[in-house]
Amino acid sequence: MEFIECSRKEILSASQVSIGYKSHTRKQNLLASNLNLSIRQGDLIFFLGPNGVGKSTLIKTLAGIIPCISGSIELLGKDLSQWKLKELAKHRGLMLNEQLNPGFMSVFDVVAMGRYPYTNFNANLSVEDKIIISQSLAYVDLDHLKQSLFAELSDGQKQRALIARAIVQETSVLFLDEPTAFLDISHTIGVLQLLRKISLEKKLAIILSSHELALALSMAELLWLMDEDGLIHIGAPEDLVLSGLIEDVFAKDTKLSFNKDLGNFEAKVKKNMKVILRGNGVERYWTARALHRMGYEAMTGKDKISSKTPLIEIIQKGAKKSWIVCYEDNKKKMDSIYDMLKSLEQLISTSKVTDKIKLG
Repeated sequence: MEFIECSRKEILSASQVSIGYKSHTRKQNLLASNLNLSIRQGDLIFFLGPNGVGKSTLIKTLAGIIPCISGSIELLGKDLSQWKLKELAKHRGLMLNEQLNPGFMSVFDVVAMGRYPYTNFNANLSVEDKIIISQSLAYVDLDHLKQSLFAELSDGQKQRALIARAIVQETSVLFLDEPTAFLDISHTIGVLQLLRKISLEKKLAIILSSHELALALSMAELLWLMDEDGLIHIGAPEDLVLSGLIEDVFAKDTKLSFNKDLGNFEAKVKKNMKVILRGNGVERYWTARALHRMGYEAMTGKDKISSKTPLIEIIQKGAKKSWIVCYEDNKKKMDSIYDMLKSLEQLISTSKVTDKIKLG
């Protein structure tokens, strides 16, 4: 895929990079080769791919934690291998998915660890350091908990504290390996929104590996999509959806299909019968979704259909909703989608039994 040159400063580049790891037998395992990648100032990159393809290995390689097998990686125009550790810590932030156990350290102390590359031999914090730490805690909405023990925070608050630690490092790029792995949906969205805010307001380049496909499609500026062959497909979320690459990478040889209209994966369901569905708005959407799950194909009524096709009509009066199920000479009114599905199943089943009796 060809990209138009961007005026934003390039922070990190990888040229002809091969990545992998050594097994316990010291055998070299190659995961991907000849990778050419670029990360620019302010980028928010979601890194997606099936389990085991090498996402964590690539994150650690680009961050300088493990060496690449071949090729070169440059940070701010300087080969990554040439950076001294303390200087590297001023320009590269890293949040791995291992659980941090800081003992009895306070939230302030954990965040302060991000300032150590700037402190003296005794790691004494200056007045300026303390101001930066307090500002970062306020930025992630944790200033009121700065004296609390880090261990007593919720998982979402812990991630916010670790992001604050990365902010005080004042780095150029931040790598995160599955930062929402232990979070519920509310805290996951909160953390991702915070990262997006940081990339926009502080112009920090951020790359994070994730399994949150739906959120990545709605929040990412750029996607890196790694397939099982070690190839990385790069583009806006919408480009990768329309090209079919999302489905190719995640639904290959599975019983899943990607719904491009809704932007999510669905189980492939054999359609047993067509159903006329009348209704509007979100009620129609969720009713059609339920019918699809049960193997029915929802039609609008304008399509050519059999006279024996079931009809479902959604009736809404104020806040009250009901579903009218009509099949042959039978008609039932239900107050929930669940009851509507059971009623439809019962009517069709009864009709089949009646038909068998008539044939007999």
